[in-house]
Amino acid sequence: MSKLDPEIGWYYDKGGEAARLTESSFLEEARTRRIIARRLGDGPKAIADIGAGPGAYSVWLAGLGHEVHVLDPVERHVREAQEAADAAGVRLSSCHEGRAENLPYLDAEMDAALLLGPLYHLTRREDRVAALREARRVVRPDGPVFAAAISRYASAMDGFFRDYVREETFAASMQRTLRDGQHRNPDRHDGFFTTAYFHKADELRYELRDAGFRDVELLAIEGPFTSIPDLN
Repeated sequence: MSKLDPEIGWYYDKGGEAARLTESSFLEEARTRRIIARRLGDGPKAIADIGAGPGAYSVWLAGLGHEVHVLDPVERHVREAQEAADAAGVRLSSCHEGRAENLPYLDAEMDAALLLGPLYHLTRREDRVAALREARRVVRPDGPVFAAAISRYASAMDGFFRDYVREETFAASMQRTLRDGQHRNPDRHDGFFTTAYFHKADELRYELRDAGFRDVELLAIEGPFTSIPDLN
């Protein structure tokens, strides 16, 4: 199991993730909520929000009456998730630091799991497959696992829409990302994201298959629209 990359820790310790979905990625949040709500079914569920960040989906789900367990490797996010729940007047069943590759839950303990952040921050394939296997382990056999990945072409779309391609550091990073999926931000530029792996769709299918998933549905969330400046 890999440790949290210091670059990822630096990126999220700056803050800002708590407001991202409402201020700059509203389409991502609206579409993701719609997908989750359609597939959860009726009645309260026990849900693991793995890599929950500052708890945007955790608080929403807890507000709907679900039993939500928050796990994230970033201490700031764990604190912000609990603060967000307190501010909203909802209860999180648990809220702890932890890694997606080694979950603290029992086999089939959950009715569903969210894995909306870990896959693109685990840059080694074996770690991504391990995280998927763990999510599958802790969810009952017929329960859904919602996993998110970033497209191989996301940085290229950002680069052209936002004119980052004129910057030498970004252009070099973009070329590497297109070549092997490994995205880096060596100069810590505020707009260039952080250490990540960007998938091709077939790669994600194979990783899900190798983790034991058989009933797999791949859905687009944002397309190119999130890269358009001032769309919000």
